[in-house]
Amino acid sequence: MMESKISKMIWELLSYSIACLLFFTIVGCSGYEKSSNTHNYRNHNNAKRERYLIDTNDILNITVFDEPKLSAKIAVGEGGILSYPLVGDIKVNGLTMREAEKALEERLKDGYLTNPKVTVMLDIGLMLQHKEKEVFVLGEVKRPGAIQMLGKNLSVLEVIAKAGGFTEFAAPNRTRVIRFEEGEEKTIRVNLNKVQKGNISLDIILKTGDVIVVPETYM
Repeated sequence: MMESKISKMIWELLSYSIACLLFFTIVGCSGYEKSSNTHNYRNHNNAKRERYLIDTNDILNITVFDEPKLSAKIAVGEGGILSYPLVGDIKVNGLTMREAEKALEERLKDGYLTNPKVTVMLDIGLMLQHKEKEVFVLGEVKRPGAIQMLGKNLSVLEVIAKAGGFTEFAAPNRTRVIRFEEGEEKTIRVNLNKVQKGNISLDIILKTGDVIVVPETYM
Protein backbone atom coordinates (compact mmCIF):
# COMPACT_ATOMS: atom_id res chain seq x y z
CA MET A 1 0.00 0.00 0.00
CA MET A 2 2.81 2.41 0.91
CA GLU A 3 4.77 1.62 -2.29
CA SER A 4 1.62 2.20 -4.33
CA LYS A 5 1.03 5.53 -2.64
CA ILE A 6 4.60 6.69 -3.20
CA SER A 7 4.51 5.61 -6.84
CA LYS A 8 1.27 7.53 -7.40
CA MET A 9 2.70 10.63 -5.73
CA ILE A 10 5.81 10.45 -7.86
CA TRP A 11 3.85 10.31 -11.08
CA GLU A 12 1.47 13.08 -10.07
CA LEU A 13 4.31 15.37 -9.05
CA LEU A 14 6.72 14.61 -11.88
CA SER A 15 4.42 13.97 -14.82
CA TYR A 16 5.05 17.44 -16.23
CA SER A 17 8.84 17.09 -15.96
CA ILE A 18 8.90 13.57 -17.36
CA ALA A 19 6.69 14.56 -20.26
CA CYS A 20 9.02 17.44 -21.06
CA LEU A 21 12.05 15.18 -20.83
CA LEU A 22 10.89 12.16 -22.78
CA PHE A 23 8.43 13.35 -25.37
CA PHE A 24 8.68 15.52 -28.45
CA THR A 25 6.02 18.17 -28.53
CA ILE A 26 5.43 20.83 -31.11
CA VAL A 27 4.87 23.78 -28.81
CA GLY A 28 7.20 22.70 -26.01
CA CYS A 29 6.68 22.51 -22.28
CA SER A 30 5.73 26.15 -21.86
CA GLY A 31 2.49 25.54 -23.75
CA TYR A 32 3.13 28.19 -26.43
CA GLU A 33 5.74 29.22 -28.99
CA LYS A 34 7.87 32.34 -28.97
CA SER A 35 7.97 33.77 -32.46
CA SER A 36 11.65 34.77 -32.36
CA ASN A 37 12.84 31.37 -31.16
CA THR A 38 10.34 28.96 -32.72
CA HIS A 39 12.80 26.95 -34.78
CA ASN A 40 15.40 26.53 -32.02
CA TYR A 41 12.77 25.79 -29.41
CA ARG A 42 11.21 23.03 -31.51
CA ASN A 43 14.61 21.51 -32.17
CA HIS A 44 15.36 21.65 -28.45
CA ASN A 45 12.21 19.77 -27.53
CA ASN A 46 12.83 17.27 -30.31
CA ALA A 47 16.25 16.55 -28.82
CA LYS A 48 15.08 16.12 -25.22
CA ARG A 49 13.86 12.60 -25.67
CA GLU A 50 17.11 11.65 -27.38
CA ARG A 51 19.35 12.70 -24.48
CA TYR A 52 18.53 9.76 -22.22
CA LEU A 53 20.44 6.57 -23.01
CA ILE A 54 19.04 3.27 -21.73
CA ASP A 55 21.17 1.48 -19.14
CA THR A 56 21.24 -1.81 -17.24
CA ASN A 57 18.50 -2.05 -14.56
CA ASP A 58 16.35 0.63 -16.19
CA ILE A 59 12.68 -0.32 -16.14
CA LEU A 60 10.98 0.26 -19.48
CA ASN A 61 7.25 0.63 -20.02
CA ILE A 62 6.68 -0.83 -23.49
CA THR A 63 3.38 -0.28 -25.29
CA VAL A 64 2.43 -1.81 -28.65
CA PHE A 65 -0.45 0.04 -30.29
CA ASP A 66 -3.60 -2.08 -30.57
CA GLU A 67 -1.76 -5.10 -29.09
CA PRO A 68 -2.36 -4.95 -25.30
CA LYS A 69 -1.04 -8.48 -24.75
CA LEU A 70 2.37 -7.36 -25.98
CA SER A 71 2.56 -4.35 -23.68
CA ALA A 72 4.76 -4.86 -20.63
CA LYS A 73 7.06 -3.33 -18.02
CA ILE A 74 10.48 -4.95 -18.31
CA ALA A 75 13.80 -4.33 -16.56
CA VAL A 76 16.93 -4.17 -18.69
CA GLY A 77 19.11 -7.10 -17.65
CA GLU A 78 22.85 -7.63 -17.35
CA GLY A 79 24.78 -6.57 -20.40
CA GLY A 80 21.98 -4.21 -21.39
CA ILE A 81 19.77 -7.04 -22.64
CA LEU A 82 16.00 -6.63 -22.86
CA SER A 83 14.15 -9.97 -22.87
CA TYR A 84 10.88 -9.30 -24.66
CA PRO A 85 8.04 -11.77 -25.40
CA LEU A 86 8.02 -13.34 -28.88
CA VAL A 87 11.20 -11.67 -30.13
CA GLY A 88 13.63 -12.81 -27.43
CA ASP A 89 16.71 -10.84 -26.34
CA ILE A 90 17.53 -7.39 -27.70
CA LYS A 91 20.57 -5.35 -26.67
CA VAL A 92 19.27 -1.89 -25.76
CA ASN A 93 22.11 -0.57 -23.61
CA GLY A 94 23.16 2.86 -24.91
CA LEU A 95 20.10 3.29 -27.12
CA THR A 96 17.72 6.22 -26.96
CA MET A 97 14.03 5.55 -26.42
CA ARG A 98 13.32 6.05 -30.13
CA GLU A 99 16.13 3.69 -31.14
CA ALA A 100 14.72 1.05 -28.79
CA GLU A 101 11.28 1.54 -30.31
CA LYS A 102 12.66 1.02 -33.81
CA ALA A 103 14.56 -2.11 -32.73
CA LEU A 104 11.41 -3.62 -31.24
CA GLU A 105 9.34 -2.68 -34.28
CA GLU A 106 11.81 -4.39 -36.61
CA ARG A 107 11.76 -7.57 -34.54
CA LEU A 108 7.96 -7.61 -34.37
CA LYS A 109 7.75 -7.18 -38.16
CA ASP A 110 9.69 -10.40 -38.56
CA GLY A 111 6.75 -12.79 -38.71
CA TYR A 112 4.51 -11.32 -36.02
CA LEU A 113 2.95 -7.95 -36.91
CA THR A 114 2.55 -6.14 -40.23
CA ASN A 115 3.09 -2.57 -39.09
CA PRO A 116 3.79 -2.43 -35.34
CA LYS A 117 3.83 0.90 -33.51
CA VAL A 118 5.88 0.71 -30.33
CA THR A 119 6.28 3.29 -27.57
CA VAL A 120 9.05 2.95 -24.97
CA MET A 121 9.02 5.00 -21.77
CA LEU A 122 11.22 5.04 -18.70
CA ASP A 123 9.20 3.94 -15.66
CA ILE A 124 10.53 6.36 -13.05
CA GLY A 125 8.01 5.27 -10.41
CA LEU A 126 9.12 1.63 -10.37
CA MET A 127 12.79 2.57 -10.59
CA LEU A 128 12.49 4.73 -7.49
CA GLN A 129 10.97 1.82 -5.61
CA HIS A 130 13.60 -0.73 -6.59
CA LYS A 131 16.90 1.09 -7.03
CA GLU A 132 19.15 1.78 -4.05
CA LYS A 133 21.90 4.35 -3.51
CA GLU A 134 20.82 6.41 -6.49
CA VAL A 135 19.28 9.79 -7.15
CA PHE A 136 17.49 10.92 -10.30
CA VAL A 137 17.96 14.06 -12.38
CA LEU A 138 15.16 15.26 -14.67
CA GLY A 139 14.73 18.26 -16.91
CA GLU A 140 17.33 20.61 -18.34
CA VAL A 141 20.58 18.67 -17.89
CA LYS A 142 22.65 17.12 -20.66
CA ARG A 143 22.42 13.51 -19.42
CA PRO A 144 19.20 13.06 -17.41
CA GLY A 145 18.62 9.83 -15.53
CA ALA A 146 19.94 7.93 -12.53
CA ILE A 147 23.17 8.90 -10.76
CA GLN A 148 24.81 6.41 -8.40
CA MET A 149 25.78 7.65 -4.94
CA LEU A 150 28.35 4.87 -4.33
CA GLY A 151 28.48 5.56 -0.61
CA LYS A 152 29.43 9.21 -1.09
CA ASN A 153 27.64 12.26 0.23
CA LEU A 154 26.87 14.22 -2.93
CA SER A 155 25.39 17.69 -3.16
CA VAL A 156 22.89 18.90 -5.75
CA LEU A 157 25.56 20.74 -7.76
CA GLU A 158 27.85 17.69 -7.73
CA VAL A 159 25.08 15.48 -9.11
CA ILE A 160 24.26 18.07 -11.77
CA ALA A 161 27.92 17.92 -12.83
CA LYS A 162 27.72 14.12 -13.06
CA ALA A 163 24.68 14.56 -15.30
CA GLY A 164 26.75 16.60 -17.75
CA GLY A 165 25.81 20.05 -16.46
CA PHE A 166 22.95 22.31 -17.45
CA THR A 167 21.59 22.76 -20.96
CA GLU A 168 21.39 26.24 -22.43
CA PHE A 169 17.67 26.27 -21.65
CA ALA A 170 18.06 25.53 -17.92
CA ALA A 171 16.93 27.75 -15.06
CA PRO A 172 19.39 26.79 -12.27
CA ASN A 173 17.91 29.37 -9.90
CA ARG A 174 14.63 27.39 -9.84
CA THR A 175 16.10 23.93 -9.25
CA ARG A 176 14.17 21.80 -6.78
CA VAL A 177 14.76 18.54 -4.95
CA ILE A 178 11.82 16.22 -4.36
CA ARG A 179 12.29 13.92 -1.38
CA PHE A 180 10.02 11.14 -0.10
CA GLU A 181 10.18 10.26 3.59
CA GLU A 182 7.73 7.92 5.31
CA GLY A 183 5.27 8.25 2.45
CA GLU A 184 5.30 12.04 2.48
CA GLU A 185 6.81 14.25 -0.22
CA LYS A 186 8.89 17.31 0.47
CA THR A 187 10.05 19.88 -2.07
CA ILE A 188 13.31 21.71 -1.40
CA ARG A 189 14.17 24.68 -3.60
CA VAL A 190 17.85 25.25 -4.36
CA ASN A 191 19.12 28.37 -6.12
CA LEU A 192 22.10 26.91 -7.95
CA ASN A 193 22.93 30.26 -9.54
CA LYS A 194 23.91 31.53 -6.10
CA VAL A 195 25.70 28.26 -5.30
CA GLN A 196 27.79 28.59 -8.46
CA LYS A 197 28.70 32.14 -7.44
CA GLY A 198 30.18 30.88 -4.17
CA ASN A 199 27.29 30.66 -1.72
CA ILE A 200 27.82 26.93 -1.13
CA SER A 201 25.78 26.99 2.08
CA LEU A 202 22.66 26.99 -0.11
CA ASP A 203 23.59 23.61 -1.62
CA ILE A 204 22.26 20.51 0.13
CA ILE A 205 23.45 16.94 0.58
CA LEU A 206 21.22 14.45 -1.21
CA LYS A 207 19.63 11.27 0.09
CA THR A 208 19.02 8.03 -1.76
CA GLY A 209 15.89 8.30 -3.91
CA ASP A 210 15.92 12.09 -4.17
CA VAL A 211 14.73 13.51 -7.48
CA ILE A 212 16.34 16.69 -8.83
CA VAL A 213 14.21 18.67 -11.26
CA VAL A 214 15.87 21.42 -13.31
CA PRO A 215 13.12 23.45 -14.99
CA GLU A 216 13.22 25.25 -18.30
CA THR A 217 13.96 28.95 -18.36
CA TYR A 218 11.21 31.32 -19.39
CA MET A 219 11.71 32.25 -23.04
